[in-house]
Amino acid sequence: MMEFKVALAPLSPITANLAEIKGYCERISAKYDNAIYGEDEIAFAKADRADLRRLRLEIDEKRKEVKKQWLVPYTTFEAQIKDILSVLDKPIFLIDKQIKESEARSLQKRTEELKKHFEKINKMGEVISFERFIAGEKWLLSSYRLARALNEMNEKMEKTQADIGQLEQIIKPEFRTECLHTYSETMSVTQTLAKQTLLISEKEKQEAALGAVENPQEVQLFNDFPQTEKSVIFQCSITATPSQFAQLRAFARSLGIKIREVV
Repeated sequence: MMEFKVALAPLSPITANLAEIKGYCERISAKYDNAIYGEDEIAFAKADRADLRRLRLEIDEKRKEVKKQWLVPYTTFEAQIKDILSVLDKPIFLIDKQIKESEARSLQKRTEELKKHFEKINKMGEVISFERFIAGEKWLLSSYRLARALNEMNEKMEKTQADIGQLEQIIKPEFRTECLHTYSETMSVTQTLAKQTLLISEKEKQEAALGAVENPQEVQLFNDFPQTEKSVIFQCSITATPSQFAQLRAFARSLGIKIREVV
């Protein structure tokens, strides 16, 4: 590589009467030590604040002016360097584009190989998707040997099938679809069993709210109906879901029974 030579003359310290300026500011500031303004003196307080801010602004503006002058040589140098860098940016961009396109093709090829192997070893249908199966794994990395990735896929598939087999024995049929969906999302037996526990709890609460467990006293009431063919008005409380009540009402109509809401 060509040697980059830069000639930089030693920088002289910036000289200024800083000690004098600092002493002046300290004397000004000391006048306001423990300053207290009454309610009728707020106008004076605002004037004092304006004077202090004006002094501070003058000093800070001088700092900015010196900085701007000090940076003139560097600003010129920086612009020249950026012009040189732009010459190199064009080939870098062209090469980088080709590298990324090559890496994208390699990734696509690796993905297709892994997916083909997944479809070959998958005996569970759509329970587990390919995307979820490889999530979090290093199998798509170009630096990861394909043979190693395929072996690890076999091992993971065996474990996955064993997990699902275990779950199918433990999970109740009525919760199986939803629980297996949880497993397909989490790949975790623990979380899947926790899901079943939650579903069982929700079902028990729903049944309790709907009065799923019959009250013997309520059943006894129906046994005491008078034996007559004449129409009789019976008043009772029915606990049911809207769909259940709709079915009950349709059945009652088919028998010629009138149901009237009692308010």
